[in-house]
Amino acid sequence: MTEKILDKLSEEPPVKSESPRENSGSGVKLILLFIVFIAAVTPVVLFFSGYFDDDTLKNEVSVIPDSVVETPNANKPGKPVLAQEEKIEAGKTLERLLSNFSFEKEQLSNVGWYNHLNQEDADKQKSLLVHVNDKGFIYLESNWFGADWIFHKKVRLKIGDKMYETSELESYSDDHYTEALSDGVVEKNHFKRKIDEIITAIAKNYDAEIRMWFVGDKATDIIELSDKDKLAIKEAYELSQALKKLR
Repeated sequence: MTEKILDKLSEEPPVKSESPRENSGSGVKLILLFIVFIAAVTPVVLFFSGYFDDDTLKNEVSVIPDSVVETPNANKPGKPVLAQEEKIEAGKTLERLLSNFSFEKEQLSNVGWYNHLNQEDADKQKSLLVHVNDKGFIYLESNWFGADWIFHKKVRLKIGDKMYETSELESYSDDHYTEALSDGVVEKNHFKRKIDEIITAIAKNYDAEIRMWFVGDKATDIIELSDKDKLAIKEAYELSQALKKLR
């Protein structure tokens, strides 16, 4: 009996598992750590998410001072107002000029053409004519009359110290015209392309001396552009500009 008691006393005591109390203590620590982590991270997340929020961006834009933001067309007249003023001026120009032009409408194309009264019956002259249609399109016509052909297909002009030259037309072009009369020959060229610079230069220097060369294959003839032709081109240019503004 005594031996059995001694044997039991000599046995190692059984290992006790952690008590529920100890386990619950560890869990509480983990929860506290998690709460601390969330508390530390949340302000940062909210800061960045709020910074890029649409409302925040709108608020940021709205605080830009008015002096920095340029208002389109601020203190500037609007285009409709300018257009209306230009049309009024164009109408006044037409009233002033139309009495100096004849008007004729083509039946097939239904296009009307203005021709300056200074240049009527110019077939037997050496001149530079101008034509304007009812849409404002403008072009020049060289008219040469003489005893024999010079076969001119372009003209050259000296206005002030500057030289100008039209493009050269081919003899088969619809814009190149010749006619033999009983007392001489007529050569005509209609220059419809790349002549804006020439027309503008004549219009702005109509009171100056302008020399013109009829440049021909056989010969070249030089004249001084008449005052009538210069005034006709100036007023035709103004008429063209007015018609374009009224379209």
